[in-house]
Amino acid sequence: EVAKLALESARANAAALFNGCSFGSTPQRAIEKAIDDAEVSAFGEGLFNCELVGEPQVWWDGSRFRAAVDMACS
Repeated sequence: EVAKLALESARANAAALFNGCSFGSTPQRAIEKAIDDAEVSAFGEGLFNCELVGEPQVWWDGSRFRAAVDMACS
């Protein structure tokens, strides 16, 4: 019984990793939309507490800024 409770507690504290990607006219807008993308995916799984993992990746593709983020959600 103690092992079962410990396992359930570990699962409750575990975070899932979600990746979000998007584009925008500015780097900040691309990052905001990428964060929204990851959060929408996490919310669909019932995970409503998300934090960035590492730094957002931002690049220019020749016509607009693109961004990718990783977020840990629980």
